[in-house]
Amino acid sequence: MPNYTIDRDKLHRAVRHMGEEYFYCLLDDAIDLISQEKLARLIKGYFHPDKLRPDAKPLSVAEKVNRFRDASHAGEYYEEFDVNSKNCDDTSVGTRAWFSECRRLFYYVASDFKNMASHEALSAFDVLFGLLDDIDECSVEILFFGDEGGAYQVPVDWETVFPAYFECLSQNTTPHEYAQRAIALISQRGTWGREAHFAAAKQWANPEEKVALENAEQQDLLK
Repeated sequence: MPNYTIDRDKLHRAVRHMGEEYFYCLLDDAIDLISQEKLARLIKGYFHPDKLRPDAKPLSVAEKVNRFRDASHAGEYYEEFDVNSKNCDDTSVGTRAWFSECRRLFYYVASDFKNMASHEALSAFDVLFGLLDDIDECSVEILFFGDEGGAYQVPVDWETVFPAYFECLSQNTTPHEYAQRAIALISQRGTWGREAHFAAAKQWANPEEKVALENAEQQDLLK
C-alpha cells in the first residue's frame, strides 16, 4: 500500500459528511487496524475497559457468525420508526449496525478461511448469505426499512469475498452443484462486476467444475 500522508483536518471534515452507514464501517475498520495500546487510549472516556476484557475462551469466526445469525433472527437489530415523507429513506441505528456487522463478518471469514476446515468456512459463508436472503425474502423480521430497502445496501466488497467463497465451495461440492450455486450467487449479489465474478468462479474451479460452470453460464445468459 502506498505510504500516503493524510491531512487530519481534511479527514475530520470528510467524515462529518459521510453517510451514517459508512461511518459504522469506517469505525469497524479502524478498531481492527489499530494496536491494543492505541485502542485502550481511544476508548478511554467512552467505555469502561473492565467491561471489554477478552473472554477466557474467545469465540471462533464460525461461532461469531452463528451468534450473529441467532441475534438477527431474535430481532435484536430490528428497530421500527414512524415513517413519513421526510424520513422514508432513513435507516435505523439497528439497521446500520447490522450492515456493518454483516460486512465485518464476511471479511473475517474471507481472511481466515484458510485457517478453518473448508466445510466450516463454507458453512459460515452460507449462514451470512442466508441472512441476506432472509432480508430480501422478508421471511424473518431482521431489519426495518422505512421505504424500499434490502440486502443490496450492505456495503460488502464482493471482489474480496467471492474468491474465498468459491475456493471453499469448490472443495465441498460436486461439479454440478458448484456451477449452480456459483451462478445463483453471482446473479443475486454480483450484478455489478458480473464478468469479474464469473472469472473468479472459474479460477477456483477444478476442470470438471469449470466445464459445468461454463455450460451453466451459457444457459443462464440465454434466459
